[in-house]
Amino acid sequence: MLRTLPPAGHSHEAYDFASQALRHWSFIEATASEGTVLPPTRYESYVRDRIRKGEQDDWLRDLGLTALNGACLSLGAAIDGCRGKIANSLVEPEAHQLAELGFSYLAGGPDRLSRALHLLHEESKSDRPYFSTDLGPFYDWLHEVQDDPTLRDILTKTRDHIFETYPVPLDKDVLGQTPPREIWLTIEEARKRSGFGAVFLKKLLGHLEGISPDEAMKRTDIRVSELSRVLSFWSGLMNLSQAANELSIRPEQVKALMRLGVLAQVQLTSALRYARREEVHTLLQRIESLPDAPDEDGFMPLRAFCRSKGTPLVQVVADLMSGALDGQLRRGKGTGVHAIEVCDQALAVRDELHLDRDLTLAEAAKFLRISIISIRKLRDAGYLVAINKLNPDTNHIKTFVTRESIAAFQAHYATLGQVASHRKVAPIHLARQLDRAEVEPVSCNGDLVRVYEKQAVMGAGKPPADLIIERFENGDGQ
Repeated sequence: MLRTLPPAGHSHEAYDFASQALRHWSFIEATASEGTVLPPTRYESYVRDRIRKGEQDDWLRDLGLTALNGACLSLGAAIDGCRGKIANSLVEPEAHQLAELGFSYLAGGPDRLSRALHLLHEESKSDRPYFSTDLGPFYDWLHEVQDDPTLRDILTKTRDHIFETYPVPLDKDVLGQTPPREIWLTIEEARKRSGFGAVFLKKLLGHLEGISPDEAMKRTDIRVSELSRVLSFWSGLMNLSQAANELSIRPEQVKALMRLGVLAQVQLTSALRYARREEVHTLLQRIESLPDAPDEDGFMPLRAFCRSKGTPLVQVVADLMSGALDGQLRRGKGTGVHAIEVCDQALAVRDELHLDRDLTLAEAAKFLRISIISIRKLRDAGYLVAINKLNPDTNHIKTFVTRESIAAFQAHYATLGQVASHRKVAPIHLARQLDRAEVEPVSCNGDLVRVYEKQAVMGAGKPPADLIIERFENGDGQ
């Protein structure tokens, strides 16, 4: 409890503390008798025990009382958010609170001090954290008393924390010592050493750590070990052109192999894709292990086989890796995937296209055995449903026909090509026969599209159109 003494008669009397105390002694005694005695804090109890009983059996036993007070007060001020050096004119209640706060961490031992230092780093509001700013008054005080041998343990713990948490140049003196080795690098220094751009380097780190791009972009420092890991990961990647050169194919075909799952796709930015070098080499080794029998009868070079069968090259490579063409492949004289020779009877009974996904306009035309122009007319007339998708490689919009609309279309309608294939006749002859039989195609906003009601041309039994067509085929019709 604080009380103010009555004012002195003259200014010089106010400075005579002893006279003032004697003059108002009764007032002081009355105040003392009315005051409430507060229990000592944990810090005050520790200091009293040190005074009365000497050193305690803990890691602070070597500290003098002055050093102990400075350590507790400065650490408490740093945790409390004070900045700059601790002023000597702190009022007593505030100083006691800060000292108690700092002692609550120091009394817990080295691990508890380490927790306090990590807490200060985590609460840093700077985009580029720096140890002297984060540790604030505590570092300022330690820097002033770093020659005190009794503070050896606290100095060592703090210094180790700084070296393990912040990028410090090897020639930088921190509390009397330089870093024993390089642990952290700034992004700028890592960028110079790796040759990557700062943004790309952060995205590589984010990919390896499995964190979102936004979190990765907040990185300001990188461990030396992390940079080594990034460089090792990067050396194991190939861009599309490099992979295409290794396999002797086009970059578009490398992307197709990725879509089929033959090669894994590593995507670091919105558009750029990479293949794993190890997987490309595994594919080449698989080709190298094929039976060596170039120019063997019944086998064709890969390119010639694909052209004759209308089969995508990447599908043959996918079947090679899956084992679907075991016994039907040989190793020829070409380079890359073109060293493959394929049995001319391979894939003879396989469908070239399956309705297991949305199809491009060209694929839909091939699947329905009709022209792309007719596909567009069917779309415009509402028989087929088209959607637009963003191509992640080029950021261009591409149109697809939904597989649901194709399935619904096939349930009710048949194209001229499908009917001709079903009847095993030439489409041009079938078209003339259907016209003579007066089988009308469906209406497409006034445009002619060779699409018919399925019941009329391919229904169960003998549809009327079939009976008339059979008469023409037998030579009985006009």
